[in-house]
Amino acid sequence: KEPSLLGLALRNRAFRATTLQCHYRSRTESLIRFSQRRYYPEMRTFPAPTPRTQHLGLQNVLVEGRCVGGINEVEAQAVVDRLRAHYEMWYQDGHLTRAIGIVAFGEKQIARIATLARQDKKLREYHHNPEAEGLGYFYRTIEKVQGQQAEDMILSLTYGVNESGKTSQTFGELNRGKLGECIFNVAVTRARSTVTMIHSIR
Repeated sequence: KEPSLLGLALRNRAFRATTLQCHYRSRTESLIRFSQRRYYPEMRTFPAPTPRTQHLGLQNVLVEGRCVGGINEVEAQAVVDRLRAHYEMWYQDGHLTRAIGIVAFGEKQIARIATLARQDKKLREYHHNPEAEGLGYFYRTIEKVQGQQAEDMILSLTYGVNESGKTSQTFGELNRGKLGECIFNVAVTRARSTVTMIHSIR
């Protein structure tokens, strides 16, 4: 079974394959580095500024979290903290002026992030509602983020040391070979300006 319509199209000789050379969404090369290395070595952004501020490029945030039952509480709280900071900077005249996407590995993790966001006093003051759509933000699991885009994105990898103190070798959708790579590639290229990757694995 083919994982996508693109795979079927490539098997049909009526279609001609061509290499993707320009990424229209991302504003800096660091956001498409994974795609360049794995799929499109000739692809570039245009224009391609070098990140010089915290508002452009890939940002890695390491936390001391544990994944228990599909939930990494420390990562979830770190996502909400970043989301709150985003609102403090980009909320004006009753709405967000810079869209943001919240993405996590697994339904349990994204649900936990949404719960913590609902409970956050400051986010409630901004009328933030994780169930709402079209208000400058979205919540998605990594499998369901295709078709979305935002200026900034916060990604929770979720997996890491488990309750026994051992690092998990199971990474959900990433363990699905080529399809896992494709899913990850889609997720990390949803942002135009920044991707903040919150993780518990060194």
